[in-house]
Amino acid sequence: MFYLKKVNFFWQKRSYPYNVDAFCILYLLQKKVLIYISGDIKPIDSMTQYEFMFIVDPSLREEENTKLMEEVRETLTTHGAKITNEDIWWVKKLAYRINKSAEGFYALFDLEMDGKAIKKLSKDLNLQKSIWRYIFVKKES
Repeated sequence: MFYLKKVNFFWQKRSYPYNVDAFCILYLLQKKVLIYISGDIKPIDSMTQYEFMFIVDPSLREEENTKLMEEVRETLTTHGAKITNEDIWWVKKLAYRINKSAEGFYALFDLEMDGKAIKKLSKDLNLQKSIWRYIFVKKES
């Protein structure tokens, strides 16, 4: 992705110039629009950093828990997330009861991903019965 400062649009042989000094030409084939780009072009990172915390049923056995963690990792990576850090907090006391339990298994992942994938990820995570709660928090730059 690029940050574009000034753009000239040419559509059906009509010109809508914003700046005559153009040094880069891009063709948008889908709409058949010719765009001249001028000014500074700065590459920006489209991947945003997020923290993903979730609470899992603590009554799961160890092999079920590791299997669930692998499924969560796989779900995250299939939706384009890059896991940069993984912090397992193990079983902690909950602030309020969830499913008649006073404890929960906490896990925290640091992710780099596109924010548009959160909606699709939420749909997949809602299908997991063992995941009680989860939250995505955008980190400040």
